[in-house]
Amino acid sequence: MEVVARYATSVPSQNIDAVIEPDILKAEDLDWAFFEFEPVRDERLKSKGFVARILNYLLGKDVSLSALSDGTSVPPSLLQHMVQQGKGVVAIAEGIEGAKAIMTEYKLRTKGRALFNFLVTDEVCASEILRQFNHRVADIPHRRDWWIKRHTFLSAFLRYNAKQTNNEIARLLSLSVKQVKRLLEHAAQGSVEVDPILSFQVRPPSLEMALEVALLKNWSLMEVRVVPTLGGVEGNLRLVGEAGADLLASLLRRQETFTVGFGGGRAIKAVAEALDLNRLLQDLPLLRRLRICILERNPLPKVLGVTAETILSPLLSPIDDRVVLCRYNGTTNEPKLDAVFVSIGSLNYPDSIHAFVHEEELNIAKDSLAGLILFQFITWDGQILPTHWARELGFMPLSELQRMVREGKPVVIVAYGAHKADAILAAYKMGLFNCLVVDRVLAEALLARSQHALPSP
Repeated sequence: MEVVARYATSVPSQNIDAVIEPDILKAEDLDWAFFEFEPVRDERLKSKGFVARILNYLLGKDVSLSALSDGTSVPPSLLQHMVQQGKGVVAIAEGIEGAKAIMTEYKLRTKGRALFNFLVTDEVCASEILRQFNHRVADIPHRRDWWIKRHTFLSAFLRYNAKQTNNEIARLLSLSVKQVKRLLEHAAQGSVEVDPILSFQVRPPSLEMALEVALLKNWSLMEVRVVPTLGGVEGNLRLVGEAGADLLASLLRRQETFTVGFGGGRAIKAVAEALDLNRLLQDLPLLRRLRICILERNPLPKVLGVTAETILSPLLSPIDDRVVLCRYNGTTNEPKLDAVFVSIGSLNYPDSIHAFVHEEELNIAKDSLAGLILFQFITWDGQILPTHWARELGFMPLSELQRMVREGKPVVIVAYGAHKADAILAAYKMGLFNCLVVDRVLAEALLARSQHALPSP
């Protein structure tokens, strides 16, 4: 019922038909079936010779199948008919108790009344079944070479798929950190007992990679992503958006709760469009709550582009209850942000800037303005100019970005085009970010502006 409720109602775009009355089903209605050999826990039932529950029936040692009175299910004969017709019937069993149930079912199998033709189980159950048949590999789980192979695989899986640290792996597997390090070496290089089981995807040397290394080294940043510069604006936006979405996904690994703030702008819109939250949530089973926080509203949407609220609201409409949309509250400083993604205005559009300055009644020369982040101006001499819109609409003050940078929290600027270089350089000198997602020409311009030699490709 839980499976039916989850998929038949939450995935309306899929062509899913749900049947919740099992007693009306026939073997012809099904292509596959899944059931579990559930161990009998009740001592009273055990004393009567029952070894497992299958659907709503008790399986006895004498291969009898007794219907329970607390529900309905398809009869076991339906599973037997499916097996006879060559359809897939998958049985799930685990441990010693599961092996006892499988061995009882084997008596039915010898009479041509098999209940399944696919088996999913664990090594304890599998080895016990093989031991019952005096199979020569039944003792494999107890052998030293199997222990090494098993723990090599588990260590590598936990390290590279589940992103666990060596200390966490040691705790999960009841090993020492030294043993984990040795097992990971076996996984990468192989040993007498085990062949290498890891394959690494290595990026070929490229100008983009060299630029990343140069920016990380020379600007002392936490993270830099540089993407190729294509011929058109839309292509560049797509690439920086994908790189920004990938950076956010990497930040969410191993997190149980996370709050990320977004500003507005075309580059952030590209990140939101590249962010497949439905798929991302499936890949993050540990994540219990993701809060996405709107950091600004756009007071002049026709002049200054797309607002964060416009970007994020459609993105969140089909998402499950693990994701919460909220707004930055400047009075209480809640919620506490774990990361921020913002774009930056380059002030290369005099008419737009004139309109904004006039609207704000700022008594300042336009030539002294270096950039615009979250609708707050920064100047070449390191000033942050507050605006009355920021006070009225609760924009996140840029001093909060500086605080997050000092605390080592990721503050990411996503941008493209060489015309953004001067604005980003001014923001860097003011300590407004510590992560960059940019295209190649912007990365080159940043290094040139900061008087560092360009790296060789």
